[in-house]
Amino acid sequence: MRPEEIPSDVPCTGQFDTITRTSDGGTYAFKGNMVFKLDNNAIGLESGFPTEISSVFADLPNDLDASVFYEDVGKTYFFKGNQYYRFSGTTLDSGYPLSISAKWNGLPNDLDAAFVWSGNGRVYFIKGNQYYRYNRYSEAVDSGYPRPLSVWRGLPASVESAMQWSNSRTYFFSGEEYYRFNDRSFRVDILILVVLYSIG
Repeated sequence: MRPEEIPSDVPCTGQFDTITRTSDGGTYAFKGNMVFKLDNNAIGLESGFPTEISSVFADLPNDLDASVFYEDVGKTYFFKGNQYYRFSGTTLDSGYPLSISAKWNGLPNDLDAAFVWSGNGRVYFIKGNQYYRYNRYSEAVDSGYPRPLSVWRGLPASVESAMQWSNSRTYFFSGEEYYRFNDRSFRVDILILVVLYSIG
């Protein structure tokens, strides 16, 4: 499901803390202490959602900073403050959380967003108006980073969440708007205003 296909009556159409996919095939959006799961028919939410994060992702804190899904290994990483959590589906892997500095060499704490870019398979992290390119094999931020977020043509000055979708587009969320980024042309395809709905 692409964000522009989310029906107007779905209450999770914008301003997430983070949004990600998981190895169980689900797409989850997080906001405060709540989690939303898009249904398999891509027409709304799964029954029982939204619900509290703790009822689906045990041991995952509220008010997350960022998340990223490694599809090839089936792991989802969540970031908050100076820690990260690794999940298999909705189950926390043994030994987590750990400090970001223990694995993600060169990354700052308190991240804003993360995503895998289909252009090269690298992982990108955003904080403020800068971004970091992370090399999974060297387990370190590549030399020459951070760089200005303005390199990504058409994005706003700040991004609150991001995710890579199966259509080779990366979606960036900022306030009440989201941006569909064409990974092939390396520019924003379209800007769409998203109406926010109250969780309560």
